[in-house]
Amino acid sequence: MRLRPALENKARAQAAASLDRLRIGKIGGQLLSLIIFQAAIILAITAISVRLHESANEPRTPESASANTDPLKQLVLDLQGAVRNLLKSGRSYNQIAEETSIGKGHLSMLMNHCDRAKRGDRVLGKAALRGIEAKLSGGRSIAA
Repeated sequence: MRLRPALENKARAQAAASLDRLRIGKIGGQLLSLIIFQAAIILAITAISVRLHESANEPRTPESASANTDPLKQLVLDLQGAVRNLLKSGRSYNQIAEETSIGKGHLSMLMNHCDRAKRGDRVLGKAALRGIEAKLSGGRSIAA
């Protein structure tokens, strides 16, 4: 009779060991899938940020070279160029807004004018653009 309990204990130990291997395999598979998923997310975010960075560095004034540009569009391009020059000189948007008394919202709308117009969003009107021109130029013409 003693042999039977020993065989039962051995069988239970083998069953427990096989269940442990199954659990370890399942957890390992889940861990591997989590790592792959995280790597895919990182690669996707990196690809998107590279595209955004490249598009942000593209010159946005190809229209300025054409001879038949709309005068209002040309004014927008000239004002954007003036603001870019101020940014290159080391000023921030906040400093430009304070020095020129132009609202930060108007500066933002000016710098995003072309993109907003393409989307059909609200853009600055002619009077607002002329007001920005007067504040940026201090009475001088900005047109290049």
